[in-house]
Amino acid sequence: MRSNRNILKGSVNDKLSQIERQLIMLNRRRGNYVIGITPPIPVFDWTQNPDSDGVVFRKLMPGNGKVTIGCMYIEQLDKRALPKAVLTVDGVLGGTKINIPITKQALSVNADMFVEFGQRLTLSIEPTDSCSGIWTAFLFEVDIKHTQQERQLMDGFLQLVENAEEELDNA
Repeated sequence: MRSNRNILKGSVNDKLSQIERQLIMLNRRRGNYVIGITPPIPVFDWTQNPDSDGVVFRKLMPGNGKVTIGCMYIEQLDKRALPKAVLTVDGVLGGTKINIPITKQALSVNADMFVEFGQRLTLSIEPTDSCSGIWTAFLFEVDIKHTQQERQLMDGFLQLVENAEEELDNA
């Protein structure tokens, strides 16, 4: 239906100006947004020796998410004892467990474990006297439902950047 279309009027410059305004409006309607990214949160610890249960690391998970990767460094390691680490996610509805052979002082751990609110992340060493001076660190990715989301139009984002640059120049 031709009657529903906007008809360009005026000179060539007027028509180009009208087209430019229409494109700007369409672009804004399309949703040209800037998206922020929430980085993973490191959870880490150090202990001289495992406790009587072999535990060297205990954390309570405050929300849903995923424990992605981790690392361990063991200052004193007795490889003859064939030590292993056990990474466990425990909760009311059960959990998961990963066995990690400890073959060297510095280890990378691909945990890839989903966690829910209130579950416990525990790392223990077996046998308990095979390791001492134990450093541990894991990355926790928070579920998107637990992050603050703010959508900004590109124009608003660029204005925020300009304001920040002015503040830096005036400081």
